Amino acid sequence: MLIDLTEDLKPVRQAGNTHEGNLWIPAFNLSEKDKADLISGEDLNDRHIHAAQKLLKSQFPYLDGLMDPVLVSTLNIPSPPTQEAVQLHNIPGHWLMSCSLGGYVTVYDSLNTTITSHVRKQLAHVYRPLATGPDNLIQVTIRRCQKQVGGHDCGLFAIANATALANGVDPATVKFQQANMRKHLKLCLEKQKLTMFPHTESDPASHTKRTRKDTVSLHCFCHRHHPGSKTFKCSTCHNIFHLMCMYPRLNCVKRLHEITSKLQCSRCVPQQS
Repeated sequence: MLIDLTEDLKPVRQAGNTHEGNLWIPAFNLSEKDKADLISGEDLNDRHIHAAQKLLKSQFPYLDGLMDPVLVSTLNIPSPPTQEAVQLHNIPGHWLMSCSLGGYVTVYDSLNTTITSHVRKQLAHVYRPLATGPDNLIQVTIRRCQKQVGGHDCGLFAIANATALANGVDPATVKFQQANMRKHLKLCLEKQKLTMFPHTESDPASHTKRTRKDTVSLHCFCHRHHPGSKTFKCSTCHNIFHLMCMYPRLNCVKRLHEITSKLQCSRCVPQQS
């Protein structure tokens, strides 16, 4: 059964005009140019990603998340997921995937890089309900998965990893056939059903060695956990910030309580005309 997702994929999105030329798949508002980009090896844009997420949402309705990547990247999320979630993230020039299956946040990144400031901000907003303790911390596991070859297939791996998770397969335990991934995604979009990307089993002996730990904080613009660091609550928005991030020169001042009660964050400080 075909699914009409046109309304969910409006308005015209970034990475070019949605209506450049004829539509390739009207249900996803994907143009012939989107098709050409997919076939020719270009980076996937947010329309490709959002269409794939919509398919996963329709096939696995119990999964939360799978929100519009444009809204997530701009931190304009209507409401964070309240159940186990899967989410694809766009950071400058790269796509990756996160999930909260089992109540624990895990990141799968086909470049196997560290968590950048852009990722921290998105994780803090998407998984806010999972923060615990007085410091509002989210424990994050970075699960080492297959590393992409080249610089244009991160979107494919993000979709493939999300599809594997939705099917109960840990992406760290499989090796995708990268040469066949674009053809597979094209067929899935045309049939409007996402299936496991072509893959083989990876070496089981390496699975337990494929994790790193990190912590994301809901506090401050940096969203980093700095144990013992001095903080202040903005007198206007009442959010908490690290003094060393916002006002580093005050970090060593004595009798800070007389000062911090009146401090504002940079967003709330009145702008000079």
